[in-house]
Amino acid sequence: MVSPLFWYHHGGNNSIFVFLHNFILIEELFKEIINEKKRKQEIEWQKKLE
Repeated sequence: MVSPLFWYHHGGNNSIFVFLHNFILIEELFKEIINEKKRKQEIEWQKKLE
């Protein structure tokens, strides 16, 4: 994790918020992708069981 002081010196205060916001968006995207994969696996397992 880059320290807040680094962000403060490189582009002022709001860049840390932009960074955190983007980080949260990326994390949400990963969760969505993982959930999709789990769902597909579950569907395939159900087909095998039938």
